[in-house]
Amino acid sequence: MTPYVVNYRYQYGPIVQPETNTSGWTTIHHYWTHVPDTLSLGSSQGSQTFKFVTSIHTEKTKARLGYTTALAMSAQELYWMHSKVRVFETSLVFNF
Repeated sequence: MTPYVVNYRYQYGPIVQPETNTSGWTTIHHYWTHVPDTLSLGSSQGSQTFKFVTSIHTEKTKARLGYTTALAMSAQELYWMHSKVRVFETSLVFNF
């Protein structure tokens, strides 16, 4: 992982629930940013953007690449990509 990747979580194993009756128990690699129990603003802050990232793939290197790529993006870029992914197929946008 790159030096700026801190406080991440990683889990490897089979999915909890198959997507279809015939898809099976796919093994995945999952990287994500820890989300704290509480988020606070300073007394002089009117707003704050918090960025939390998750990446899931069947290959560890691709899951890690997706995670580090997303961390390097601004919150606005992530929002735009996420809203486009919802319109189009995920594999068209994030094909690592």
